[in-house]
Amino acid sequence: MTAPGWSLDGVWLWLLLAPVLAWVGRWIYRRTRPSVDPVSGRLLWILRASALALILLVLAEPLLSWFARSARRPVVVALLDTSASMNVVEQGSSRLHRAVEVLGGGLREDLRDAVVRGFSGSPYPVSLDTLSRVAAAGWSTDLSAALVSAEDAVPGGRTLGGVLLISDGRHNLGEDPAAVAAALGVPVHALGTGSADPAADVQLLSAEAPEAAFAGRPVRLRLSLRSWGYQGQAAQVSVSTEEEELVSSRVVLGADGQVLPADLELPPLAAGPHLLTVAVDVLGGELTGQNNRRLLSLHLRRERLRVLLAAGGPGAEAAFLRRALAADSSLQVTARIRRDDRSFYGGEPLPGSLEGWDCLVLVDPDADLAGALGGIEGFLRSGRGLLVLAGSRLLRAPGPLERLLPLSWDRPPVIEVTGDPVEAAAEGRGHPLGRLLAQTVSGDSWRGWPPLAGTLREGRPGPGSRLLLRTSVGDPVLLAGSVGLGRVLVAAGTGFWRLDLLAAGLGEQARSLRAFWPAAVRWLAAASAEGRVRSSPESPVYRAGEPAAVVAEVYDELNQPVDSARVTIRLGPGGRESAMEPAGAGRFRAAWTGLEAGGYTYEVEASHEGAGLGRSGGRFVVESHSVEAVDLRADPGLLAEIAAVSGGDYRPLEGWRDLRARLRPPPRVVPEERRLAVEVDQYLWLSLAALLLAGEWVIRKRGGML
Repeated sequence: MTAPGWSLDGVWLWLLLAPVLAWVGRWIYRRTRPSVDPVSGRLLWILRASALALILLVLAEPLLSWFARSARRPVVVALLDTSASMNVVEQGSSRLHRAVEVLGGGLREDLRDAVVRGFSGSPYPVSLDTLSRVAAAGWSTDLSAALVSAEDAVPGGRTLGGVLLISDGRHNLGEDPAAVAAALGVPVHALGTGSADPAADVQLLSAEAPEAAFAGRPVRLRLSLRSWGYQGQAAQVSVSTEEEELVSSRVVLGADGQVLPADLELPPLAAGPHLLTVAVDVLGGELTGQNNRRLLSLHLRRERLRVLLAAGGPGAEAAFLRRALAADSSLQVTARIRRDDRSFYGGEPLPGSLEGWDCLVLVDPDADLAGALGGIEGFLRSGRGLLVLAGSRLLRAPGPLERLLPLSWDRPPVIEVTGDPVEAAAEGRGHPLGRLLAQTVSGDSWRGWPPLAGTLREGRPGPGSRLLLRTSVGDPVLLAGSVGLGRVLVAAGTGFWRLDLLAAGLGEQARSLRAFWPAAVRWLAAASAEGRVRSSPESPVYRAGEPAAVVAEVYDELNQPVDSARVTIRLGPGGRESAMEPAGAGRFRAAWTGLEAGGYTYEVEASHEGAGLGRSGGRFVVESHSVEAVDLRADPGLLAEIAAVSGGDYRPLEGWRDLRARLRPPPRVVPEERRLAVEVDQYLWLSLAALLLAGEWVIRKRGGML
């Protein structure tokens, strides 16, 4: 129903002068000399009065508008869940089949003006006439995305009056749907298609391998299971490759809904990648067996990183660093602590060559120790790493290390006891180790930590270095640099062991600080010809329906992040190529949705200003079991919450008749809307006034009145 009308707006006070001006024009021409005949006089004063009236109209600025006040019925949007969980058979038919019968049958007349959409991971249009063709094939359920799409589904010029959500309530992707429903501003009425009684089911929630696993050693897997209806019963859990079963064990299931941890120890395997299947045998009466299996990608390292620690003499610093590195199972640490000029503790000499070592750690060495090692520069240029704790011995006689360190000085530097607190350097926040250091404190509260026993004075960062830590007065404490393909990290000061000891009362932060040193060694040892571009999938195994993503880090020849690089990724099989999106601090990310189950390889290539920076590659797996398969039980509680927070009603599917009245919202009167506004052109009106005055002048000219 529409009620049209017109509106004319303006400053009409000016028009009050129109009668006065008309009278003045007539009065003037009645007294004109020479006199004029009545017809000509009437024409002249009308011309003048009309011209003046047009000028007054221009001053009034009139605006002509057309408007309409309408009463329209709001649109209801019906959302039908078509995810895989709707295939579950209950009461003799699938959840989707029963939902289609209600939507296309009993509710069809009530929804004749509604918009119908199907959804799983994302919404799509559906016709009531073709409901029988809808299949429950979605790999995930995103209720929030479906609710958000309701507003976009309303035709232009109409308003959203409500939402009818038909689902089993199993939400496993996206935002909190209750929060989205509350913000929608219209009632969401929900019909639950699944049984409210928990079905018997066993779920393998997760299967995780340790980050560092090595060939020839047993590997312990950590599993988590959850079950309903099988408390106290035993389930057989196994791990196998494509060729053979590796291990099998019986696990006693817990109470309904309880998450039960379980460990399985794999026998020693060969180095390299392994794709394992972790499975729980299907028990009698289970709702589904789709969530009883998981794929696990396991990469076994050939051997641990070999680290050579050489110290210029015994001391707390060398002992602390040796203990911190040896506590990391991924590092194999060999220590050589100098006793005197000729021998080392333990009687073992320095190795004759650095060949075969991944990282060299020097604790306050003198020139003789550095010279005895030999070949340090070549060791670095080949892509290895060097960690140096610079003390008084090194600063007095740096020897061959001087040109390799990312540290410069104009006069001999000294280590002094200053008590200046340590703080993170702003320029180091984009560096991998800078980000790692930031994780050891809350915010950037380094000033609250105990000071070092001594810090370097008279020193400064060298060319191409990156300052990670400094004192409050600006003296360098921790610097990173590069030599060839290798990386160098220098800690300039003494008392790092003391900092660790005094910070022990800080609990988790102290443990994080202690773990920094092994992590730094691993970063140093990772330098190689391909080290400037590093990539990895966010997860080695994705369930079908999950977005699969790969992240890459790009560095220049100084090991500094490159944000402006052009980074592309090629995904196989198929060779599809796309650009990776920058994520800051030299990080880039690419993601794909809807990948089919199977194995995928990728290759990342980076360039900057036309020059290649390097390549990196890897692989990940998309398993056939989807996100949806993790839990196929209905969740009527979530549907009831969505309805309650939005002002709607929840009913089980059998109670659809209770919602019929709510699906025909009353018409709403649309407030006055200006649809057309015509502003008369002032130049046209002034031109017309000028023509009228010109006509008056011509008549006066010919009548001899000028």
